[in-house]
Amino acid sequence: MSALPTSVPFGKRVRELRTAAGITQRDLADLTGIDPSTVGKIERGTANPNLSTIGRIAFALGVTVADLCSYITLDDIEQGTARGETENMRFAEARLQQLRQRITQESKTKQH
Repeated sequence: MSALPTSVPFGKRVRELRTAAGITQRDLADLTGIDPSTVGKIERGTANPNLSTIGRIAFALGVTVADLCSYITLDDIEQGTARGETENMRFAEARLQQLRQRITQESKTKQH
């Protein structure tokens, strides 16, 4: 089966977060109740998970669904694989602004 266009960057994001968490595909499968082969398919972009599955993956990885779905990477921007070049830059700039606001908000909360 060939990769689905939006599934490849999503799968890369799942793999990136899973490896950063130091867990195997089998561990993620056990934590989510997803078949291990399906975890591999999601990471390769050949399976398109539903919202329930995305939620379970996010919970298991300790991130929000929004963070899990913020799957555009600098490589995707440089290669133009996720969106058109101009749209990639706009998306990256908007995402960077969101992260800056979140960090500012969190630091203000910690100060109180």
